[in-house]
Amino acid sequence: MTEAIEKLSHVHLEHIRAYDPKRGKDNERRLTGLHETASIDDFSSGVANRGASIRIPRQCGEDGFGYLEDRRPSSNCDPYMVTMYLVMTTVLEEQVELLRRESVDVRKLDDDQVQRLRALAMRS
Repeated sequence: MTEAIEKLSHVHLEHIRAYDPKRGKDNERRLTGLHETASIDDFSSGVANRGASIRIPRQCGEDGFGYLEDRRPSSNCDPYMVTMYLVMTTVLEEQVELLRRESVDVRKLDDDQVQRLRALAMRS
């Protein structure tokens, strides 16, 4: 879990943009750092911390293994895009460079570029 969280911290802004159909604009209103949300500008994680970007359930934190909860996706996110980014970041080794190379500004990706990213992720 620690390694996955470290990897996620390096691509925070790319994920924020990908997790929101409006490339981060909806999340700007929601992720204020208030009302059990993390700030959109800062990446954070914590055990049983509902105000963190990544929440680790208490039992998983005690056990040192289990699952984590990414609290950043908006309710109107594309779950396939979120899953793709999470897998590329936490499982695939070349993901950080691929995200940075292919999505310099994720907010400006058109549908063809999104499909290309998905295809690249499937081949990896």
